[in-house]
Amino acid sequence: MEYINEKTGLQRAMGMKKLFIKFLNMFAGENSQKQFADLEAGVASAKTPEEWVNCGNIAHAIKGIAGNLSLDPLFEISQTIMVEMRTGEPLKSELWAQYQDVLANTRTAITNYLAANA
Repeated sequence: MEYINEKTGLQRAMGMKKLFIKFLNMFAGENSQKQFADLEAGVASAKTPEEWVNCGNIAHAIKGIAGNLSLDPLFEISQTIMVEMRTGEPLKSELWAQYQDVLANTRTAITNYLAANA
């Protein structure tokens, strides 16, 4: 599975590889990591429909970032969990496990991409 769609990512960065790399570094930075941590904490503690909807809103933000960076698998799974969470119902554990797997693989792909383009 290709976790970074470099072709469309570069198109979104106006063909400027340095800009694309800068955006990937920002994704790997503290603000994005806080969103991932917030989502994880929310999923671990959500009990009410409102709390699940709030988790869906965090997933929406992650989906947007992933889409803008052409992190296609993360975009797709984030969209799926966002829709599920916004129903107000608890998220299925299999779906959450799939999200965590895609996120981990995306992080690894970004680390490898940045190292190869340093």
